[in-house]
Order: sequence, then structure tokens, then C-alpha cells
Amino acid sequence: MVRSVRSLETAPHGSVLIQTGDCLDILPTLDAESIDAVITSPPYGLPLARVLRALHRVLVPDGTCWVLLDSAPIATEGWTGHHSVSLTEPVSFGGWTLGDVTDVGSDERLYRLHPTDQPSRYVAAPLDLTHDDRVISDLYAPMSSALVTHCLTTSTCLGDLVLDPFCGIGTTGRICSEWGRSFVGIDIDPMRVGLAEAYIARSVTRVMV
Repeated sequence: MVRSVRSLETAPHGSVLIQTGDCLDILPTLDAESIDAVITSPPYGLPLARVLRALHRVLVPDGTCWVLLDSAPIATEGWTGHHSVSLTEPVSFGGWTLGDVTDVGSDERLYRLHPTDQPSRYVAAPLDLTHDDRVISDLYAPMSSALVTHCLTTSTCLGDLVLDPFCGIGTTGRICSEWGRSFVGIDIDPMRVGLAEAYIARSVTRVMV
């Protein structure tokens, strides 16, 4: 069982909680409207509409959900799409339309979603992926640190709580620790959770020295 995310103790580098399990089982245990931002890259073949509905419940009304996907469209109810960097074909989100997404190369697109059409915390800024530090292997394909940093710094503030329901080796958690955000991560693979814990711990050590 996951504790109420608001009960997590804060620290100068941001608190970290990583859970092993299926996010569709764990997300319902989180408090409603308790997450300030979601930054994630779901695996292929996932029932994405179900995940987005679960994320919609836990995100605060003025929060932001960043989803890095391949070129396949996504659709679900209750989400509002907003303009990002480059123009691509429309993608339907129930009664709303997302007309712009960020093309980040290699057939990947970054979708910025909001749970309502009210003003959000997002502040537009250029996305610079000149220095892509990803090292992709047969075991994992982490998100770029530069991409996560962009998402984090344009849509969250110091002390905010960020969720990655497919945290992999913990890139989002590491960036959160470095920028003073708290982090909740979920991954179904115990090996990746172990890698994430070690990866984030090394980052926390560097920040605190």
C-alpha cells in the first residue's frame, strides 16, 4: 500500500518514494489531486487510456502531465491539450483537441496535457535537446535529462510533488532531487526499481555534498 503522498517528509533535495508494482494498481491508492506534475514515457502496447484516466484523478487542477510517446495517437476523456513547440496533425482527447506537440526526434513526441481548461502553472520556454545524455541498452531506454529538466522547470515549483508511473531507472527522480522537487516513482520491474534507487541516491549524495 502506498502512503498518502502528502505525508512524505520533505528534505532539501526533495523526498523520494519508489514503489514496485503495476501503476494501474498503485495509482488508485494515491490521494486525489495530490500530484503537481506527471513526467513519464509509457512502454509500448500499454492500455494508455486507462493510465491517463488514473493520472487525471491524482493531478491537481492546475498541474501538467507530460507524456513522451512514439507517433501513435492517444485519446481519452477529461484532458485538455495546449500548444507546445511544433505543429503536427491533431490528436483527439475526448471533447478536446491537441493541435500541437513537441517533436523530439526519433519518431518521439512530447505531449503536454492538463486536467482542465483553467490556467495552469506551465510557463512556455524553448526546448533545447542539443545535449542528449541518454544511454540506451537492451534493458532500458531512459528519457533525456534535458527533456525531463525542461518539463520540470516549466511546470513545477520548488517543493512540488512529481510522479512518474513508469520510472524505469529513475531519470525523472534524479532530476527532481537535483531541482528540489519531491518524487513518487512506480515501476513493475523490481530490477529497474533497484537501479532507480541507486541512481537517485548517487544524485542526492552529489547535491548534499
